[in-house]
Amino acid sequence: MPEAKKFLADLLHLLPEDLDQTLKADYTYTSVRKRNGDRRKISIPAPVLKKVQRRILRRIFYRLFAPLQITGFHLGASIVNNARQHLTTTLSRGHLKPFVPQYVMKIDLKDAFGAVSETFFHTLADTLCKKIPEIKELRKLKMRLAVHRRYVDHFWSADCLRCNEINNENWSLVETIHRNLDRILRSKKNPEFRGLYQTWLKLQSTPKGQLKLFGEEMFDFPDLMREIIYLLIKLCFHEGSLPQGAPTSPYLLNLALEYSGLIDRLQKITNQIEPFISFNSSNYFQFTIYADDITFSSSMSFRNQPFKNDKRILKDILIDEIERDGIWKVNQTKTREYNFKREMPLITGLRLTPKGPIIPKKKIRYLRSLFYKNRTNTDPKMIAVLNGWRGYLYMIYGDDIPNQLGNIY
Repeated sequence: MPEAKKFLADLLHLLPEDLDQTLKADYTYTSVRKRNGDRRKISIPAPVLKKVQRRILRRIFYRLFAPLQITGFHLGASIVNNARQHLTTTLSRGHLKPFVPQYVMKIDLKDAFGAVSETFFHTLADTLCKKIPEIKELRKLKMRLAVHRRYVDHFWSADCLRCNEINNENWSLVETIHRNLDRILRSKKNPEFRGLYQTWLKLQSTPKGQLKLFGEEMFDFPDLMREIIYLLIKLCFHEGSLPQGAPTSPYLLNLALEYSGLIDRLQKITNQIEPFISFNSSNYFQFTIYADDITFSSSMSFRNQPFKNDKRILKDILIDEIERDGIWKVNQTKTREYNFKREMPLITGLRLTPKGPIIPKKKIRYLRSLFYKNRTNTDPKMIAVLNGWRGYLYMIYGDDIPNQLGNIY
């Protein structure tokens, strides 16, 4: 244990005695009101503990690579990425045009943070430390996927994908990568993807600023690695579960969603519904996960029966698969289905349109009123609030701010 504490303290740029003091830090409690009138308990770590948790997030957790389906609480992820992944394309008069899937379903996981226990991560640590050789190979594969994904995210965030500047070449490339990633990785001899594969090979080299988790030497000392993970669990958990209020909790929830097998189970259903669909097909089914919100988009209704030997509708199949391992529970009262012919889907607070995600009109009116009423306000706290909303608007629209805000913005 002393060696593990010293190693972790060096990794976080702390003195060992400071780490000991942090391990003794406690939490304070408050609550916030939910939309349904209930109260949500928030556990706030002590300032010294929160500072260390942020270092853990930056120096350790952000060096891990999240699956493509997880679109929140890791580097490069945002609510905009979560919504954009549900846009697809169709061929119209020989040209690729973006369109919104006809059916969208949102599912909320009930008490997701409370469902992740210390025991789950202790078991995970023991399993990982017993499979060191396999992890080495897995890390190499994840590195390749991460570099490839960085290339994809460049296109999603580029100006060429804004509503009035979409061109067929860039859109088809992005759709090809997102929808057929496994095929691309095996496509070295496929003429259709040869140019794309060569581009990917150039990007496969270690990117600038890339960081390792504990350093390769740690894989030669599994017992020490296990003790370090136990210390991390002690720093990030409270009362046996993830505390809502700790900066590390959302990322640990991402890890739990990945290693509990939920993503693999949902991906298996996706593959069964559409074993392979090219980017210009009108058939469509995929999902994304943003914290405890799972969003499915499909060209078929969630009330249909997708499999001949199963009489359940697609909605029930997905819910049963989520709850199968007993860790996750679906909040049925928050499950929402959208039909694009009747209503534009609302995904993580953004309306999904063929031109891209937009802020709902109601929130635009609220922001217009907020900016107008405080246009001469000099209170530093209000200025910080307004700057936060400006950053939110820029993240979604870039320089193309909606006309309703006008010069007030």
